[in-house]
Amino acid sequence: MQYVGYVAAEIQTLLGEVLRDPERFPWDYALYAHPDRAFDLAMPVLIWDVDDVEEDSDIPAEATALGFDYVLGMQTVQGIVSNALQQRPGASIDQLLEALDFYYRNDAFVVWN
Repeated sequence: MQYVGYVAAEIQTLLGEVLRDPERFPWDYALYAHPDRAFDLAMPVLIWDVDDVEEDSDIPAEATALGFDYVLGMQTVQGIVSNALQQRPGASIDQLLEALDFYYRNDAFVVWN
């Protein structure tokens, strides 16, 4: 495990923990999760160096061993949360999850009125 000043850089955690404080993870890492599971706050995820891959794979061996696939880059996750909080200061964790899901499905930020 590497340490980058916030938390251990490569870490298994829950999606809700990532959404609560995405800035504590390196922006140049990626979020990996099970590809056949709908997003929920208790979803196990992996934050891992996107460049830590074998020559013949785009997915880190650690993610593959867990059955995980690439979801989004952490810089994008941080942007999704930031955008949601700009639109709705004090947005709930469920609203942040909604914003993440919207972005993942539409490749666009959610717009709340």
